[in-house]
Amino acid sequence: MKMACGLVASAFGIGSLLTSLSRPAEAQLSHLKCHKVSDPLTLNAKVDLDALQSEFSATGCQLRNPRLFCVPVAKNNVQPQPPRPDVTGQDLSDDYVCYRLRCAVQPPDKQVTDQFGTRMEKRYRTETLCVPARKAGATTTTTTTSTTLITLPIP
Repeated sequence: MKMACGLVASAFGIGSLLTSLSRPAEAQLSHLKCHKVSDPLTLNAKVDLDALQSEFSATGCQLRNPRLFCVPVAKNNVQPQPPRPDVTGQDLSDDYVCYRLRCAVQPPDKQVTDQFGTRMEKRYRTETLCVPARKAGATTTTTTTSTTLITLPIP
C-alpha cells in the first residue's frame, strides 16, 4: 500500500509542478490609474478622518462632488528602471471613486521614498478622498479545482 500512496503523491506533485510552471506569473496590482470623471452627484458633507499616521488625520473636512475614478493596475516596462524597486505595496482589488476634499489643518512637510527615489515633499494640501467602489454590472469570478485520486494495484 505504501507504494501506491507514494505513486499517487508523486504523480500529484509532478502535476502540480507542471501546472505552476505553465501559469504565467501574475502581475501585482499595487498601483492606481485614475480617470477624471463628470459625475451628477451633488455632495456637500463634513467628515472626520483617522489616518494610519496621526499627522494626516483631520476633523471637519468638507467633502464635495466626485472627481476621479481609479482602478488597480500593474506597472510594467518602466524606462529607465526605478531606482528603488524594493518599495512595493500590497495588491489592490477595489476600484475607487475619489471625492473633492478640503481640510483646514494640513500635515507638515515629510521625507518620502517610493520606487522613483527619496525626496522632501512640502506644502501638503488635502484635495481628495478615495472610497472603494464597484462598477455596475461588475461580475466576480469563482474558480474551483478538483483532484482525482487514482488507486494503483499493489503487485
